[in-house]
Amino acid sequence: MWLVRHLLFAIACLGLHINLGIANERSSSQSNNHSNIWIVTSNGVQRISDDGEVLATYYNAHLGNPTSLDCSDPFRIMLFYQQHQQVIIISNNGIAIGKPINLINLGVGEISLACRSARGGMWLYHREGHELLQINPQLTRVDQKIALAQTQSNQQPIKMIERNGIIYIGIASQRIERIDSYGTTLEPIELIYNEWFWVDDKYLWTLNENHIEQRQLTRLESEPKLFHCPHSISPLVINGKPMRYENKKLLRCEKLDY
Repeated sequence: MWLVRHLLFAIACLGLHINLGIANERSSSQSNNHSNIWIVTSNGVQRISDDGEVLATYYNAHLGNPTSLDCSDPFRIMLFYQQHQQVIIISNNGIAIGKPINLINLGVGEISLACRSARGGMWLYHREGHELLQINPQLTRVDQKIALAQTQSNQQPIKMIERNGIIYIGIASQRIERIDSYGTTLEPIELIYNEWFWVDDKYLWTLNENHIEQRQLTRLESEPKLFHCPHSISPLVINGKPMRYENKKLLRCEKLDY
């Protein structure tokens, strides 16, 4: 049993897909409205409706599935392929816009995380230098470098998003670092979670075991609201409601009253 549990955990972390009779889809990122829900499935990157209907699909046979996606701009979805060090921009109809962006050409070393920047362009996490790089809107050069506080070697960032001018960086499922877009380090959020987190305008959402925890960004120390969300590696938050994509359906996570 121990071996099976650890093998399943490794498979989930690698982004592979297996059939266990439950959803094998994982949502790397999504917007907060019903018209722009994007998930990563075994069939590629898909945009779905709020009743689970597939509205658009993008799949690159050479690159496979992306490591992460960012659809904070609903008309230019950003796909990051870590293994190939490439970024592809697609429309909300699932059509590639322009040519793939080869991050190797920036000459910055290996990039392990990427997300969109509110100023245009994108943020990259440079693993060797343990720093954030802001890429210009044309995606041709580095405009800014932000050195991050040193952590233990086994505490590598696992997720990164920007919301309202703040970059949130998940560290080893133990805390979330916060840095504003000018490079000022803010107080980190210390909590245990299962790799996935999401930030919207008001709340921090984290996955802990089979529960979603919702905390107000202005009152992080208060008790979180809990939602039961079984079988979900990476839930979705849509219009302020936690959901999961299971058996090609969007299902609400049930709120717990204790």
